[in-house]
Amino acid sequence: MLQLHGCARTALAAETGCSNGTKNALSELACELASQIALPGTTLVVAGMPAADAELTDGSRLAGRISSVIASGFGSKAKGHPAAATVSAAQMAAAKYGALLYLEPEIAAGKLRLTANLYPIARGFWDRVRQPSPAASAHGFAERNLDPELRSFFAPIPLVAKRTTLAVPPERSPVALACGDADRDGSPEIAVVGRRRIALGRIRQGRFVAQRSRDWNDLSPVAATPVRAPIAAAFFRDALLDIGSSDRSSFLRVDQDLEPTARATRRIPFGAACLEIGGHALATTPVRCLPDDAPPILRNMGVQLDSVTSTTLLTERGSAATLIAGYVAADDAIEVHARGQRLGRLENAGAQLALADLDGDGRAELLSSLATLDAKRDALVVHTVSGDGQLVERFRLSVPDGITAITTCAPGTTSMGAIVVGTQARLWIIQ
Repeated sequence: MLQLHGCARTALAAETGCSNGTKNALSELACELASQIALPGTTLVVAGMPAADAELTDGSRLAGRISSVIASGFGSKAKGHPAAATVSAAQMAAAKYGALLYLEPEIAAGKLRLTANLYPIARGFWDRVRQPSPAASAHGFAERNLDPELRSFFAPIPLVAKRTTLAVPPERSPVALACGDADRDGSPEIAVVGRRRIALGRIRQGRFVAQRSRDWNDLSPVAATPVRAPIAAAFFRDALLDIGSSDRSSFLRVDQDLEPTARATRRIPFGAACLEIGGHALATTPVRCLPDDAPPILRNMGVQLDSVTSTTLLTERGSAATLIAGYVAADDAIEVHARGQRLGRLENAGAQLALADLDGDGRAELLSSLATLDAKRDALVVHTVSGDGQLVERFRLSVPDGITAITTCAPGTTSMGAIVVGTQARLWIIQ
């Protein structure tokens, strides 16, 4: 099953104001739980042994780490327990505290889910006799994609293309793809953007089955000055989808029904922000996609780009860095930038590209097509971007019907993030 793109968010995060995917996962979970549960006084935070869909290297130590970080999110009222414990053992350990916050961690499909229950602690002997197992007085729930810190408790994920599924797309030669959980049901969808229509659906028995489909003409008129070879991109932002195409006069942000929630003048989204379309080229300075979006943290690229993408990386220490990659048609090259400076450069590259942390180790993978006019010679090439800007090739896969779009999904607990490639005739799902 395809896993969620890193841009997919929980509805609760938006409601609480807690970040999602830009900080240490445990600290983000602590923020959400603290917004849901009010502690009555000094509280012991204890996590049970994590249930996981893969083997953990040290589950008890992970439980202790979860307890410690969640407790810190509640401030001085809470103290974390150093190891995993059952509910009954946790209640005994919390005897000298006013309350117990018991956490039940579950790791599945590349996510950590925390269920939290707050229990009052009976102080007196007769109180404990009358109510030996008190009912929870408050509940909470939060989830996040696994970050490099959490993944360090599992075996490393190999970057290997083990299985390829071919599917019939809703439209030949899609110009953009995206992967995300549009309806927030825990199962991701693929957005396929063509020159005539946009579709959102899943792969079923070798076919793309559209759950929603809209004609471009119903969403936006044709641009006054379309580009002959269209520039297009699609990115999930929370459960909404940003879509931009040089063929059309409007940038769109649409919901799970592909109904526009907002629109703007011609611009191309690249995850972190947008680039405006000026004539037949992209501007070099990132802008907000919509007026209410956060201001771009990326600077002027300093070079004319013909396609662009970005990703935000997290390290085991919880720091975040945004990388941007752009295709320079004049040189048949892709440049990777970070912190306003060029980090690396890939020569003899094609215009189709994506950036993602496919194995969740805190380093980005650059996915690209080849610089060829012969579709039969095209290939998907995957490089890891090292901290010093070196591009290390990990694998390549021949795609003899010509790549027209690339996207990725977030990795599973122990599996590489799925790669979705659009071609002149098919969708390739590489896992």
